[in-house]
Amino acid sequence: MAGWAACLYVAPLALAQNQSECEVTPETVVPQALTIAPETLPTGSQILLSADRANLKPDGISTLSGDVTVSYQGRAITADSARYDAQAQEFDVVGNVELISPNLRISGADASFSSLTDDGSFSQASFELLDRNGRGDAGSIEVADNNRLILRDVRYTACPQGQNDWRFLAPEIEIDQIKQIGVGRNVRIEFKGVPILYTPFISFPVGDARKSGVLLPDFGTNDRSGFDVALPYYWNIAPNYDAMITPRYLSKRGAQIGIDVRYLFANTEGDFETEFLANDDLTDSDRIFGRWTHTSRFDNGFRFEVDAEDVSDGEYFEDLSGSLAGASLTHLERTIEIAHDSRYLSVGIRGQAFNTLDDTVTSLNEPYKRLPQVWFSSQFGGPNQLSGGLRGDITNFDRAIGARGWRADLQPSLAWPFHGNAYSIEPRVSLAHTEYDLKEVNFVGQPERQTRTVPIYSLDGQLFFERLIGQSGSRRQTLEPRIRYTHIPFVDQSDIPVFDSGNPDVNLVQLFRDNRYTSVDRIGDTDQLSVGLTTRLFNDENGRELLSATLGQTLFFGQRSVRLPGEQINGDSSNLIAQVGLGISRSWSADVEYQWEPQEQETAKAVVRLQYRPGPSKVLNLSYRFQRSDLEQSDLSFAWPIGNNWNLVGRWNYSLGERRTLERFAGVEYSRCCWSARLVSRRFLNNRSGGQDTALFAQIELKGLTSIGARVDAFLERGILGYGQELD
Repeated sequence: MAGWAACLYVAPLALAQNQSECEVTPETVVPQALTIAPETLPTGSQILLSADRANLKPDGISTLSGDVTVSYQGRAITADSARYDAQAQEFDVVGNVELISPNLRISGADASFSSLTDDGSFSQASFELLDRNGRGDAGSIEVADNNRLILRDVRYTACPQGQNDWRFLAPEIEIDQIKQIGVGRNVRIEFKGVPILYTPFISFPVGDARKSGVLLPDFGTNDRSGFDVALPYYWNIAPNYDAMITPRYLSKRGAQIGIDVRYLFANTEGDFETEFLANDDLTDSDRIFGRWTHTSRFDNGFRFEVDAEDVSDGEYFEDLSGSLAGASLTHLERTIEIAHDSRYLSVGIRGQAFNTLDDTVTSLNEPYKRLPQVWFSSQFGGPNQLSGGLRGDITNFDRAIGARGWRADLQPSLAWPFHGNAYSIEPRVSLAHTEYDLKEVNFVGQPERQTRTVPIYSLDGQLFFERLIGQSGSRRQTLEPRIRYTHIPFVDQSDIPVFDSGNPDVNLVQLFRDNRYTSVDRIGDTDQLSVGLTTRLFNDENGRELLSATLGQTLFFGQRSVRLPGEQINGDSSNLIAQVGLGISRSWSADVEYQWEPQEQETAKAVVRLQYRPGPSKVLNLSYRFQRSDLEQSDLSFAWPIGNNWNLVGRWNYSLGERRTLERFAGVEYSRCCWSARLVSRRFLNNRSGGQDTALFAQIELKGLTSIGARVDAFLERGILGYGQELD
């Protein structure tokens, strides 16, 4: 009978592909024929058996021995021997028993199964979760209804074989594979043999399913608030919305409650977050924070967006956020918008207001509210590559002090671009027409109704060259010169109020803009030529950029008379701007930005960043930032191994101009294959007046299970460029 599989067909048991070929004998040699792979396992009610030797009986007890494989319901079971009861549709397997399913592997001394009820049991079993690198053992494992696993006397870890640095222990755990939910009782977590957490009941997700329950606590300490501990509770309300409820206790201030609700529908998503600290013990006041972000996008082109946040007082983030970014906030924005987008036209209505947090900002310097702002923009194409555009808005600007009223702005434009493989030329003409209807004015004699119309002419041209260089032609170099001429005639705008115009940061993008001011309260007169030259160097084999360098400047041919109040304009050229990005090697990279002020004959701005990253756990960053009359800072950060499994992490951000440290932190982390621990001490500027705060954070991460303590890893990712990232 060599060359084919001996078989027995007694529904639902099948041992051959075709019943008519079967010969039933008291004892039949069955060649090994099954390769265990999830995609090849039988489904439905069919059972496939394979063994070295078999004693097959259609209506009684069949026995198999030698490399036995039983496969059914998408799973495979291997053993030294098996016994099958055709009447009861039950089989027992003995000796080196192993069950393999797509996500689970169970090994034991013996097991029994029922193909009729899909029940089964293992004794003295070990198991592996193949989709999450977890493993463990149990006194017994029961499989009920092919969906539920009941494990008794369980020990679980994600550590590799031979290492049990941490273990999850419970007398009983029940796992529902359909709902992807596990439930355990009298659970404890041991770390290095020491219990670190106990709970009489725990419910947890298995797989990707979300599950309501208490998360492990976050804790730390700092000077302003004392010991800080939070115990989040995750509430899986429905498949499309959930909530995080976080009680928090700060030893110097009292109890706080935080609620974060997320929702997701077919065309809508959003997040509502609020925090409330009743009667702060240090300020004797209630502290409140709230934020709502919402976006709805509909198939008919309409969209509705909200992004609004507010706090009870200007020092909320300094006291309760514990971040340098929070201390630097001066305003919080509240915006609501309804818009419609189509192929040629976008139109919308927006409301915008601000909450000023910085007490040093005077009423005359507070940003205006836009209540409301109606805006639109349109682009269309014409014959012979001619293209046009139209954009504008009508806005009501409101503020307690200063000029206020309506502004209507309309800017049509026409362009005639020409493009080729190595060039691009675009002549453009536009018209900036603006009208004002003021309710208040800044000074006596300022008219309440004003109109201004300014034409804008420009001609923009670019060339693109490239060549192969190097002995083997493995490098590709590009040369990309750009030149743009802009003419805007002078129109007197001294009586026009300044609602939202200002001077933007000088950069390469600004060099090639029409208007030297932001927004439209000022349209700067000019007769200028902007020039720029960019070169790039690539590895032609893999496309990696080795070098990018750009040099640019604007030359002015006439006097610029339009100005913001109090603005001084000198010189016949802009800052000379240079930018260089250098991929020195796979380990070294550098970025340089430099601006030279030709009138003052001195440096206006300089930024230098250097990174050394020879491996995934090694990174060293050094940067220098300078802006004349504003700041001069150095910044050093690193993450570096100092021995087996040990890393040092740190950052030092120092103000050279003020001769003080803005932020410094130092810490140590110990990492093994299945767990890591981090301890970081931080000293940082915590308010606008220069107050300093000290904080201490600790974290133990049990990989594959959970993290205990503050999110130190997330903090390090924000503070150290390249920390935890994979190499390119």
